[in-house]
Amino acid sequence: MNLVKRYPRVVMGRDLKRPEKLIITDRFSDEVFEHLHRGGDVLVLLRVGETRDRAAPRERYYLPSTWDRFKAVIWDRGHNLGGFIRPHPATKGFPTDGFIDFQFAGLIDDCDKVSLDGFPVAVAPIVQGCDKAVRDRYDVFTFKLRELQPDWTMRKFAYLFDLRAGRGRLLVAAFNFTGLERDVPETCAMFESLAGCVMGPAWKPKARLSVAGLKAYLAAKGRAPRIKERMMTQYWQLDAEPLESAQYWKDAEAWIRKR
Repeated sequence: MNLVKRYPRVVMGRDLKRPEKLIITDRFSDEVFEHLHRGGDVLVLLRVGETRDRAAPRERYYLPSTWDRFKAVIWDRGHNLGGFIRPHPATKGFPTDGFIDFQFAGLIDDCDKVSLDGFPVAVAPIVQGCDKAVRDRYDVFTFKLRELQPDWTMRKFAYLFDLRAGRGRLLVAAFNFTGLERDVPETCAMFESLAGCVMGPAWKPKARLSVAGLKAYLAAKGRAPRIKERMMTQYWQLDAEPLESAQYWKDAEAWIRKR
């Protein structure tokens, strides 16, 4: 999609010299916070390198997220237990039955699903994902964990949420939008629905947070240790081989134990 031709009033990247009100970006930055402070609108199509690459640079302004795949949970693997959709102008142009179905497959597979645990204000996600409610079975033998682990089994997940940040408005989409480059129908449909929302008068986020508060929260998360997925979930996220190798288990355990 040629966004400039289709949406001529959209500001791409970090060019804030033009008077347009909307920025579309894939991460948070000082320019984004300044734009919100001035009363602008921001659509974040979240895509951060460290989600899928342990060697990638850490985000300075980090919104806690996890690498998601569009698969049912098999035995103890994964954290994709589906989700549900709240009525909102952002999804008005995207056909759904009120829950996550197969039209979300390409949008969810290889996406950065956001965890809103500990977020400074209460946010009701527009599209909310469900975590699995129990620890990995493998942890019983390796890490001696017997009880529920809320930090990584009962998280408040969001694929899509919004809030009013200072005088500006913010819409964060954790879906995988790489399909825009290939004109994938459902990806383009979701993007156009979101774009129509942020450029229309019906968008009125309910949650409110100061720009300074948002920036401070994301900066603090950027400095904090990351929540690491358990060993079986890591394998499910990689989606690289049909069967785990002995080396995989060694590397996964070493990663979890690393401080």
